[in-house]
Amino acid sequence: MYISTRGRYAVRAMLDIALAKDDKPVSLRGISKRQKLPISYLEQIFNRLKRIGLVRSIRGVNGGYYLGYPAEEITIGNIIKTMEGPIRLARCEDPPEKRPACIGPDDCVAHIMWKQLEDKIDNMLENITLADLVVEADKFENERTAQAV
Repeated sequence: MYISTRGRYAVRAMLDIALAKDDKPVSLRGISKRQKLPISYLEQIFNRLKRIGLVRSIRGVNGGYYLGYPAEEITIGNIIKTMEGPIRLARCEDPPEKRPACIGPDDCVAHIMWKQLEDKIDNMLENITLADLVVEADKFENERTAQAV
């Protein structure tokens, strides 16, 4: 399984908004500079995040993006699945013509293992929130500051 840049960038961008200390909207230009991500790619990502409701926007000179829900309610699983679709490690559930080397889920014991692994990954991602990452980011920054002194 490989999470694409779209999924990884979406997590970074959402975390960037969650880390904003004031109640002002966060601009894509600011996210692009801080995260070193292409603004054109962020626009595509934010269109999808906005459609789902994970972010909301305000137009204008002082416009930008806010989280659509409190950081405690947005899981990394929400973000990844919005960008990537469901977590899938095997093509067991695909139609037979899309899995020619597979005998199908009804006749394959390995299917059970793949499904359990998918469920564990999904469960892990659903149990990490943006608020959890904010706490980790604060710890990381405090450690960096302490080492610099």
